[in-house]
Amino acid sequence: MSWTSQLRKPILKSKPILKGKPVKKNMFTYTSPDGTISRLDQDVGVIHTKIKKDFTTWENKCSGLSGNKIGVTGGKGYTDSNKPPDKQFENTLLGHLENHVTSTHARKGKGERSLFKDNLSNFKKIIGGGESPEVITEEQIEEMRLFKEDLLELWEGDKNPRNIWFTIPSGVKKVKGKGGKEKWAMSGETKVYGHYRTPDYVKYREKVRGKKELPAVDSSWYAIGEEDTAKPPMYQAIFSGSTKDKTPSGLVGGKGLLGIVEEFYDQLDGIKVKTLQVDRITARGTKQVKEDKVNLLLKFPPFVAEIEKMMKLPIYFKQGGNKNYLNTMRFREALIKIPLDVSGMKQADLMASFADIKDIQGTEHLETVVIDITSAMINMAINRIVRAKGGKALLAPNSKFPFILSSAGGGRKYEGQTWSADFKSLMEAAKPKKEVKKSWVEHLWR
Repeated sequence: MSWTSQLRKPILKSKPILKGKPVKKNMFTYTSPDGTISRLDQDVGVIHTKIKKDFTTWENKCSGLSGNKIGVTGGKGYTDSNKPPDKQFENTLLGHLENHVTSTHARKGKGERSLFKDNLSNFKKIIGGGESPEVITEEQIEEMRLFKEDLLELWEGDKNPRNIWFTIPSGVKKVKGKGGKEKWAMSGETKVYGHYRTPDYVKYREKVRGKKELPAVDSSWYAIGEEDTAKPPMYQAIFSGSTKDKTPSGLVGGKGLLGIVEEFYDQLDGIKVKTLQVDRITARGTKQVKEDKVNLLLKFPPFVAEIEKMMKLPIYFKQGGNKNYLNTMRFREALIKIPLDVSGMKQADLMASFADIKDIQGTEHLETVVIDITSAMINMAINRIVRAKGGKALLAPNSKFPFILSSAGGGRKYEGQTWSADFKSLMEAAKPKKEVKKSWVEHLWR
């Protein structure tokens, strides 16, 4: 029997996570659920440095520990005729960690799940152990919280690798067999915890069974007749350097998996996103989605103030005979470069909603946002922010005429608006008055 076969307790498989890729140091491109593309800096402290290094060391050590290094045979003791059909054997310590839960150990109603394999893969991606690190989301944090809880549950009772027990020979002795010939036989049995490959077990296998055996393992890996004292490789790979066992393990390179996950979790409160660049809204692009985005921007005073200020500047209007026509391209190019101050929880939360990044850890610390929105959305905003005021607010700077927008986003839809009457009135008032010629009779009275 493998010394990991009795472990139980699977974890729920993680859901797919939204991916981001780094643009430059601490900057990620992130596609949100509604299709909005943003770039953001997520300061993750030591998650992508020290924790990544600890995990990589742990993973490499566990991958390199196999066979006699951990006192297992990987199923070599079985033949095709007596090998259990539903049993999977692993040779490396990492393999044992990844695959030790079978369908017989699955949580009720959840089917077969691996306690380690899926979560190790997700954790590796989060900390940047793959090709590139990922934006850390609240969903991922919840998955890692559950992972940490499940690892902690392994501490209790016979779920702890140190308390897996085996009945093994307590020694060997010579006895007389048939014909009075002496032979080796088991002298008794004992219960051992943590690992079965004790000196007595090896002696029994070699002398009584005539097998060529691996040597006995380190005496700290097993405990005869006593729970909660052994430290077999599986135990060290999980609990070393953690809140449960602060002693680091040379076998796995320092911290075990629980210690690494705990350190990761301790860093989460320090994660901050301070700068957000919202790229042009591709938002699976319906008109309603864009209108909803504009409605959020209308609640954001810095954006509203910037629109009002820019609409008063002649530089953003065409020159010559069309001074009342907004130069949409110039206006947009200027607007999308302006950093807006979003300091404060309320405004930070508003911008996180706008970019659909509320699921990303640390957005409550947002300080600056740059918004790249479409011309249609700009026109929607101008209609709601400026034109809605009516009266002289409709006038273009340095012109007697009301300003004219492009057709995008209803920019030239004048009928049925709250400001329609004012627009028509200002347009008529700005038209030059035709001079009425006096009659010849009026000239007589000069």
